[in-house]
Amino acid sequence: MGETFSKEIINEDNQEYFDLINKKIKNENSNQTNENSNGKKRKYWKNVILHYLDKQYKIGIDWALELFNLIKKTKFNNEQKFLDLFIWQKFEIRTKPDCLNNNNNKNINKINNMSTSSSKSLFSKNEYELNKEKLKEYIEIFKEHLNNKEHPISICIKLFIEVFTKEIEYHLNDIKQISNNNEKYERAKLVSEAITQQLVFFLFKLQKCFYYMYSNVLPFKYFEKEKEEFTIMFSNQFFSNKKLYYLVFQLCKLANESEVDNFQKHINNLKKGNIHPKNININDKFTLDNHTEKIQMDFIIKNNLMIDEEKLIFLKTHYKEENYIPYQSSMNLLKNLKNYQTPYDKIKLLYSMGKNIIDNIMKIWEPLQNNIPKNYLSIDGDELILIFSYIIIYADFPDLLPHLFFIKNFTTTDTKNSMIGYYYTTIEASIIHIKDLVEKDYGFEQYEIYNQEKNKNINSNNNEKKIFQNNESNSTRVTKATI
Repeated sequence: MGETFSKEIINEDNQEYFDLINKKIKNENSNQTNENSNGKKRKYWKNVILHYLDKQYKIGIDWALELFNLIKKTKFNNEQKFLDLFIWQKFEIRTKPDCLNNNNNKNINKINNMSTSSSKSLFSKNEYELNKEKLKEYIEIFKEHLNNKEHPISICIKLFIEVFTKEIEYHLNDIKQISNNNEKYERAKLVSEAITQQLVFFLFKLQKCFYYMYSNVLPFKYFEKEKEEFTIMFSNQFFSNKKLYYLVFQLCKLANESEVDNFQKHINNLKKGNIHPKNININDKFTLDNHTEKIQMDFIIKNNLMIDEEKLIFLKTHYKEENYIPYQSSMNLLKNLKNYQTPYDKIKLLYSMGKNIIDNIMKIWEPLQNNIPKNYLSIDGDELILIFSYIIIYADFPDLLPHLFFIKNFTTTDTKNSMIGYYYTTIEASIIHIKDLVEKDYGFEQYEIYNQEKNKNINSNNNEKKIFQNNESNSTRVTKATI
């Protein structure tokens, strides 16, 4: 049945309209050096998405057939209105600078990394910055169009969500009926991986259709930040739907349920051992408790400083307030992850949390800010991992791992590697660090259950082994060695 789809797609009346657009663009660009991109004939966006769904159905993805039929029979009555608005009124945005008309990857990398000042050596009259401004205007038009429910791509997204949510519901019900927990977790992981891949692939295919719809305008590959903004804009259109987000997140929870249970038991054991910033090896300057107060007092005495009495009282008493917990506001921010739906909003919250950690430190050191040396309070990556580890342990947020799983799967590599993604990678490293903490080292004796589960994972790895050694007091310590 699927074999007949492609033959039906080709004869779309709208292709005639796009042929006219191609001809018009060619005429308009006849006096320009960058005539109509590569001179390639534009594809009709609807053909592109239908061909894609056709192929997906042929490889066994059943929901693609239902979506194919829905999109095929849909009349996008206002399509020309959006195209006319963009193509004729905003035509000048489609042109790119002459110096970008080459495929030299070194030049592309140089362009992406250049500063405004260095651009003068490669572009005459700040051509790069001018075209970057055009691209920002271009994205604003995209946002306006995508937020319009009558826009063809918005309609496609709505139809996709309608079909895809039914697909996820089916799999969730199927998983919940499995009685064996291990089998349930394995099934959930396989389904979540497949659902994630299908959703992401469709998202990017629809994004490509958007390119086709607007005539492959100014190439995003020359402007990495703007390209990422465009991708985020599309992702938000999907996950702003509450039902889709809820179902996808439930799948993330099921896929990580076993790991969440073990991790939470480990955290509870650490908390019973009364773990605190100092014994997790956070530097005294950043424990924000009596250890920080001691180092501050020593600094005042050593440097013979005259400190205002009110400020001195603050340094000596702030951590003694009832219910005071170091980095409490950062813990509250972490738990706010549950209030955000889109992957980008979640990763932005982690960035805000990282900044809040710095704010907490600066607040405690504010009375001495004019006296401490430059870079005295600088925090390296290792120190930040320790602070994050402490916050995670005491935040009481069991759903953290599913949220991180969601961010990992639905945030682009560019975003995770950017400045805004720095604290996401730090928190991932902190999770690993927490798992390596041994409860007994923090005063909790009954850690055998967790340790047995940990041994199973270690023994399954041929490259690692446990070495048990008795110390002078005959107490057992566990050391992990790599062969």
